[in-house]
Amino acid sequence: MEREVVFPERMEVCQNHPDKAEIFWLEQMLIKAEKPYYFNFWEDLRPVFGGEEDGDPESIDWNTYKFLIEVGRPAGNAHAEISVCFNREGDPKLLELLEIRTQENHEEATEKLHFGLSAEAAMEIIENYFETA
Repeated sequence: MEREVVFPERMEVCQNHPDKAEIFWLEQMLIKAEKPYYFNFWEDLRPVFGGEEDGDPESIDWNTYKFLIEVGRPAGNAHAEISVCFNREGDPKLLELLEIRTQENHEEATEKLHFGLSAEAAMEIIENYFETA
């Protein structure tokens, strides 16, 4: 999948933080492919009760914030089947993806952890998830 800005406002927020751009590129790919997802960053920018302005991206600490995109949370499941964050091992600019596949009997789950992914590589795994779910 090629990198294309489909929602410019969402890419602009990371222009001062190029080391965090990979997860925003993944979000652009999810938007373009019309895949359902949850990105905690946008939720955390909403004003809290009694808060003032909505959405100042510089109000968070970009160095310690735990960026997370979740994909595929079936009804009744406590966790998403795919979670994407920044690498905890290796290059911190690349992505880490945890894939949890629950068996039909809902008693067993298999986990697969992928490190060092580009947005494109993460999107391939996500597309495969939707094709086989």
